[in-house]
Amino acid sequence: FQGYITSINTGGEVGKIVELSLSLLRDHENKVSNYILFFVDVTEKIQTQHEILENQSQLSNVNRELSIRTDELESVSVRHKRNAQKLGRLIEICYEIVNCTSTEDILSVLVYSGSELLEADECVSFIWNPIEKQLHPQRSFTATGLEQLVIVKKQDGVVWRTIGRAS
Repeated sequence: FQGYITSINTGGEVGKIVELSLSLLRDHENKVSNYILFFVDVTEKIQTQHEILENQSQLSNVNRELSIRTDELESVSVRHKRNAQKLGRLIEICYEIVNCTSTEDILSVLVYSGSELLEADECVSFIWNPIEKQLHPQRSFTATGLEQLVIVKKQDGVVWRTIGRAS
């Protein structure tokens, strides 16, 4: 037999791990005449294999963590690029507003460019009429259009509390 692994106590604290092998010596009639039994100390080999397995496990965990962090960084990078593009577009919108000659032009820029910047499907601007105490729709970037919007009368809510503080 070959490759039988066992441990041998050497009298110290640490035993030895050995591989046992047995070979048969045969005579001219093919009869077993002698046995050769040998021991090979494989303690270091086994310890090294164990360390390699532990290191592979640790490396696998590090690689998994690195992969997760890489995905997170890629996601953050994509968000930052998108935000940088939006910031560039916002600067362009500011230049457009500076070049406007009327309130109507400013509202148009805010509604059309603002809806693009915010990726909104609909965008409406209202103007506060302090005499009537109502919001009047002025510009619309929407599928329904300005004609379907109505004047909004004063009511409870965050918009009205904000307008009340401003007026």
